[in-house]
Amino acid sequence: YSASTTDPNGDQVYYLFDWGDGTFSGWQGPYNSGTTGYANHQWSEQGAFEVRVKAKDDNGKQSDWSDPLPITNQ
Repeated sequence: YSASTTDPNGDQVYYLFDWGDGTFSGWQGPYNSGTTGYANHQWSEQGAFEVRVKAKDDNGKQSDWSDPLPITNQ
């Protein structure tokens, strides 16, 4: 999965993915502002999940959660 954001001050950013199964990626990064960040996940159970991501900059300022991306694991 990937995410990208631009920090208004040009600070480096980190991404946190919520996998929708009660687990999180941990903060991934740092990435340069505007650069795409990546994380992998395997769901241990079948079902429908909603993946979300948020960003924070070097100063700890965090974005809101993204809109959820529906995932079906079969």
